Amino acid sequence: MKERKYKEDYGLKMVIDDHGREKRETVYRGEWFHLDAQERKKTLLHTGVCAVVFAVFYLVYLERNSPSTRCMYVFPIATCALPCFVYWIMGLWGIWRTPEKMTRVQKEKGIGRTLRSAIGCAVFMGMAAIGDIVFMCIHMEQHAKAEWVSFGLIVCAALAAVRGFLEARDAHNQIKSLGKETQSK
Repeated sequence: MKERKYKEDYGLKMVIDDHGREKRETVYRGEWFHLDAQERKKTLLHTGVCAVVFAVFYLVYLERNSPSTRCMYVFPIATCALPCFVYWIMGLWGIWRTPEKMTRVQKEKGIGRTLRSAIGCAVFMGMAAIGDIVFMCIHMEQHAKAEWVSFGLIVCAALAAVRGFLEARDAHNQIKSLGKETQSK
């Protein structure tokens, strides 16, 4: 459904194939964008490292089985970061597959998706950290030491996601518009 908003970027052109028959061919007529290969590789590396760091802290938090993982205002919110993380990985795949000269859809499926997904992970993990603070205030005497470690893991995961967002935002700001006049072959 998202791509339907870009339907005006595409048009049909009649061409003659090798057998002399007319056939319709889809042609991109929308705006073209450019991100040089060096910047794309740097972005892929940096946001990929941030994604790996996020995944490590996130999985270690889940593996620890701390008391907050059984709390309704910490664990479900932290779990909401998982779909965002999956989209983050899909965005990294999109960045890897995107050429230097890209269409609007390629831009949105690569750097745009990484940008939005990383901030989504940061927001959900930040909300889980706030919930963990509330949990520690309520149950401080019972689970003090174990919960501080879990809180640190949540915060480190959130910071890794913020860093991934900042790297993707820098690359997104580096993308130059080539306009509509440049045509592909």
